[in-house]
Amino acid sequence: MLGKLLKYELKRSARKFFPLVLGYMIVALIFSLMLRYGESVKSPNFLVIFIVVCIAYGIAVGALFTVGFTISLTNFHKTLFTDEGYLMLTIPVKPYYHIFTKFISSVIWSAASMIVFVLSLLLIDQQSILTLWEIL
Repeated sequence: MLGKLLKYELKRSARKFFPLVLGYMIVALIFSLMLRYGESVKSPNFLVIFIVVCIAYGIAVGALFTVGFTISLTNFHKTLFTDEGYLMLTIPVKPYYHIFTKFISSVIWSAASMIVFVLSLLLIDQQSILTLWEIL
């Protein structure tokens, strides 16, 4: 029964996490393209745009983890302690299954956020990351 609860919990939370991850990857892709091909552009306007994209990437990194954590917390509260939680607790499973489901879902989405972050770092600067990996 834990598997079924987890399946529906992941489907439900994916609706909120997917746009967050997609937005983060778009900003990371723009940042990566500007780093790779920006040296050939000699325009003062490009420098301003590059600074804005750098700031946006920094905000996106922070948002990926903080908003992800906030989504997990609000999801836990909403699905257990509101009207939706009342319906959820009528399912014939033990109450700790609901808590385990929420916890496992949060861990999965936190791990997915970390993987997306590492992939974006690889997208931005592959050579430095691979050199660091060889050193370790």
